[in-house]
Amino acid sequence: MQQMVLDLELQPSYCEADYHVSPAHELSYQHVMQTSQWLAHALLVCGSEGSGKTHLAHIWANKYCATFLNLTNLSPEGLNNLLRIIPVPYVVVDGIERADELLLFHTFNTIKELGGKLLMTTQVDPYYWQWHINDVSSRIKACEIMKLHEPDEQTLSVIMYKYASDHQLIVSSEVVSFILKHGERSYGYINRLMRALDKNSMQHKRPVTLFLVKQVIETGFFLSLS
Repeated sequence: MQQMVLDLELQPSYCEADYHVSPAHELSYQHVMQTSQWLAHALLVCGSEGSGKTHLAHIWANKYCATFLNLTNLSPEGLNNLLRIIPVPYVVVDGIERADELLLFHTFNTIKELGGKLLMTTQVDPYYWQWHINDVSSRIKACEIMKLHEPDEQTLSVIMYKYASDHQLIVSSEVVSFILKHGERSYGYINRLMRALDKNSMQHKRPVTLFLVKQVIETGFFLSLS
């Protein structure tokens, strides 16, 4: 009898100690964390799914007492009031491709007016977006952009072990080595594969073994997970 699996997302750890800074990301990480080095009041971090954008944003927000904004369900007036009452005018918009353009435009201008800082993240290269508001397009494209490149082997290992820790999943070094050797080396691939292994392990009440990993990789169904 299979166990019913509920899609209950465990909250991942976003503490600084759990963030792996690879040699390829060292300069980007240091630049994001030192706002005095930014070229303007806003900075955009661009990276693929699972590259650590949200984790980095949380570390930055914790350092500067910044506020995360969800720019999908506020009125312009409500947003303006919120921006003017937060203790520190430092703001994070995580995933600007999902944000309301008008609200993003108001956030950009108000934070600049208040002398604050705006950290944004995105999975999509902004130069390929079709913006509806020209002023938003020009501001975003003029932003300083820090790109998080595809991971090296050590970074992928850290990501797998961190996922396992966050989801109370036991993953052996043998399994990690096999995935690194036979899997695709990208953030999105590893993220989807780990989720599939986690779900399969729970559903069938079995540990994450090499046999299970081979089975999941061969089916390839996890690649369609969103």
